This record gives sequence, C-alpha cells and structure tokens, in this order.
Amino acid sequence: MESLLLHTNLVTLNLSKIPLNQNSINFLLNALNHSHSQSMAITERNKYTMMPTTSITNTTLLSLKHLILCQCQLSLPAIEMILNAIKNYPTLQVLRLANNVKDYQINNPSEEEDNDDTNNERDSEEEEDDDDDDDDNGDNDTISNEKGRKRPSLNAALSMTVLNSLLTSSNSQLQLIDLSYNKFPAAMLFQLIRAFNNLQPRLHTMDLSGMDLGISCTELLAKNLKSYFANVPISLNNRMNQPHINSNGDNKSLKTLLLSNNKIRPKGLILLMKTILTGTKIKEIDLSHNLFTDSISDELGELFKTCQENELQVLGLAGYKNQEENDDTKEYEYLHNHKNCMCSISDSEKEIESDDDDDNDDDDDDNNDSELRYGSTNEQCLSTLKQKKSSKNTKKNDNSGSSSSGNGSSSNKLQTNTQPQNNERNYSEFSFGNIGCQKIIKNLQYHGHQLTSINLSYQQIENNTLEILAEQLFYLPYLLLIDLQHNYITDNGLISFMDNISKNGNNITEKKLSSISSTVTHKEKIQKLNDSETVINLEYNFINFISCRERIKIFNNNSKNNYIIYAKNQNIY
Repeated sequence: MESLLLHTNLVTLNLSKIPLNQNSINFLLNALNHSHSQSMAITERNKYTMMPTTSITNTTLLSLKHLILCQCQLSLPAIEMILNAIKNYPTLQVLRLANNVKDYQINNPSEEEDNDDTNNERDSEEEEDDDDDDDDNGDNDTISNEKGRKRPSLNAALSMTVLNSLLTSSNSQLQLIDLSYNKFPAAMLFQLIRAFNNLQPRLHTMDLSGMDLGISCTELLAKNLKSYFANVPISLNNRMNQPHINSNGDNKSLKTLLLSNNKIRPKGLILLMKTILTGTKIKEIDLSHNLFTDSISDELGELFKTCQENELQVLGLAGYKNQEENDDTKEYEYLHNHKNCMCSISDSEKEIESDDDDDNDDDDDDNNDSELRYGSTNEQCLSTLKQKKSSKNTKKNDNSGSSSSGNGSSSNKLQTNTQPQNNERNYSEFSFGNIGCQKIIKNLQYHGHQLTSINLSYQQIENNTLEILAEQLFYLPYLLLIDLQHNYITDNGLISFMDNISKNGNNITEKKLSSISSTVTHKEKIQKLNDSETVINLEYNFINFISCRERIKIFNNNSKNNYIIYAKNQNIY
C-alpha cells in the first residue's frame, strides 16, 4: 500500500475487506494529512501568482474523490482519526465506512489502571476482613468490573464530536456518506442524528442501514429532517454572501436516505413517512426490513392519498426478515436453487434428514415436505407452508403457556421479557400482510406522476393482490421497477397477472403517452415509451418458472405492454 499511495495520484481508493492494522492506518492517515497540507499550500500559493498551478512534485492523493473502507475491521478510535483527517478534505466526495465497528465497548486505559489498583486494594482488605464480609466485597468487585467494561472511552466521545462536525462543515465536499452496519454507542448515534438539523450543503446521500436506531433516535431524526427542510428565514448577510440559498428548502441537497434493517417500530415508520411526504424534498427513502405490521397499512395508505405534493420517487418497503433465523421455506429447494425447477433430493440425502430428526413431530413434517418436493403443485406447497407456520405458532404458544403455569411468576416475567425478541425472529410478524399491501397498492396511484421504483418483498403478497396491482399499473406510468421477491405468488397468479396486463395494454399505453410532456411530438413519445420498460421481479415466489417459461417469453416480447417479468436466477430464457 505504501508504493500505491506514494507513487500514484489516485481518484478512488478502495481497501474493502482488507483488515487494516495500526501501521496501515497510520500510513493512510499520514498520506491524507500530507495531501491536505499540500492542497492548502497550492491554494495559498495561487493567491499570489498570475499563473495558477494545480499540482506540485511528489504529491499523493491530491485528486482523491472516493475513499472506500468497508469491512476493514476498523475500531472506533481508528474511524475517529479517519474522520478527523478528511473532515475538510478539498476533493473527497464519497466516503464509505460500512460494516466495521462490531463492538463499541472500549475501556479507557487510564480507567483500567485505576480499576486494577482499586481491585488490588480490595483484595488486600478482603484478607483482613471477616468471613461474613467476603460475599459483599465480591459483589462490589463484580459490579465495579461490569461498570468498567461498559464505560465508553474518551476516544468514543471524541468520535462523536468529529462525526457531527464532518456532517455539518460548510467546507466539506462530501456528497455521499455510508456508515451502515456499524454498532455505534447510543451517544454517538444521537450526535449523528442531531447533525441532520444542519447538514452541510453538498451532501445528497446518507446510508444509515443496520445501525439499530432506537425509538428516541427515530423521533429525533423525524424532527430534525423537518427542521432541515423547514422554511427558515435567513439573514440579509447570508443572502448576499450565498445568493443561491433561498428560504423554501430548495437549497437542501439531501435526496437519498437509506434506513433499512434498523428495527424501527411501526409508530416510528409512520412518523418518518409522514415527515418525508409532507416536509422534505427527499426523492428516495428505503425503510425495508423494519418492523412493519398490518395495523399501520391503513394509515400509510392514507398518507399516500393525502400527501401528494412531494418529490418521492423510490420507495423501499420490504418486510422484516431475521437472517439468523431458519427460513421456513428452505426445505422447498425450488425456491432457492439456480435452475428454477421443483428439484427432488436424493435417497441418501433423504435418509440423512430422517436420521437427524429426533422428534416424531419433526418426522411427520419431513414426510410432508418430501411429498411436496416430489410433485405437488405450488398452490399445495403454499397451503402446507402456511399450515405449518400456523401449527408452529400454536405449539409455541401452548408450550410457553404450560411452562409459565408450571414455573410460576418468574417464568411469566421471563416470557414477558422474551416476547418481543421472539416476534422479531419471525419475519412474518413484521409485514403489512396480503390485505395491508392491497390498501397500500390502491393508493399508489396518487403518486403515479413520479414514482419510479417500489420494493414490496417479504410482505406475504398473494395472487389476488397481484391482480389489484395489474389494475393499478394504469396509474403508474413512470414506474420502472416493482420488486416482489419472497412472497406467496403462484403459477396461476402470474399467468392471470400477465393476461390482465396484456388485456389492458392499450389503455396503459395511452395513459403513459398522455403523461409525457405535450411539447414532445407523438413519434418522440412512442420512442420514449419504447425505451422505458417496467421490470417486475418475481424471484423466489411459489412459481414453477419451468412450466411458465413459454408464457413469460411471449409476454416479455410483446411490444405493446412494455413490462418484463424478471427472475435473475431462474433461467426463464
């Protein structure tokens, strides 16, 4: 890396998935600081010369625009030093630090020494104390050690300050910041969210996915977003110095906010959507894999209906799925394989599966699953899967009820404490559901003049909802992508969907043509329409794409509908 930084003038530096030790980090920091100093020297020198220069000898990273350090095992102090080095970097536009901090509980070395001295003193005192006092001293030692482990370091506090100044500095050139999947301490998250009240003017994309924002952070984020885009009067001096700034929020550049996989609660999701639809200029919001419920589908549908004056174009609403939990559909191999057919397993594999099962109930489930693998229709697979989920939930409730009655009040408390965790493990508990998605889809027409992409994966959508979507496409002329992966759509639903679109193809085409600017000629409208196709991703549903392959080919090649059935790993072509 030394030769790379010393002898090249990089525009993009991508060290992702390369573990960086302290020496590598120090060398990177020195190169960044040296380049920043040289850039400042060039700027100062050009003030007094008639012939401005853009470079001097032995320069490194003077043109750096993209710094990507994802999955580099960076610690919180290392991130703090990097943020401090690039805070006012003159050329840097993209910063990605995703998936580095896994554990933020770092002890302060000075505090560790104090704790060691205190523990030694207590050990000596314990030898002199009576036996009756030994247990109390031991408990005190345990409590003090736990406090010492959980106390964040001074470096963590410094990182909070640097992060806030990075996001709000008017000298920063950063346009995209990716901090996703980092486990920052709560205080640092609050500093991060507080910065949304006064983001620097060039920043247009923020990725905060997988950071486990709590209820308080969600409420503060909604409040600060509203304040950021608010109609705030500015002084006359600021108007003269920065004439491009106006008071209606148009100067705010934040357009993309990614908040997926943050376990945001239903009320927080509604609060964020209401803020984004009514008080911001955001064009893309991703709230996928958060804790959706059918109870908020009515309210969300009403928001789409009443809040039409906004600029939202890309909407991510995929349901929540805990990747660590075993997937109930994993036994149906045709949902996951790359050949997209209902594959059967070999006899040896079947024997291994039967040997591994200990309970009779599990054996019965495996026998039922094997029957599905060997030739049942996809509708039967779907029905059996739903029954299996329902019986599992019933057994869990019965077991929890019997155990709680047998163990007394302590088990009741344990059941109360673990209930939210069990709900989060079952992704079907956190989706709009089939009926909820119908309410949302029916109200998307109020955003048809601008909506280009929507993600409704993992939302338990069934065939009847797909039929409603086919009717609503008439009102969505600019839609380019519909993501419906991992739902409950079957062969019959797909065929009916394609038939409905083909039947209404002329009406949909006329609607799209009328939505295009009237200043464009009819021929140009047709060309523009032909150049834009709506991709419908139906991958990993209960669809046997082998049997539907010919129908899909005919549908995709039909020039009248401009819709494409897409399944990347299903070999439908």
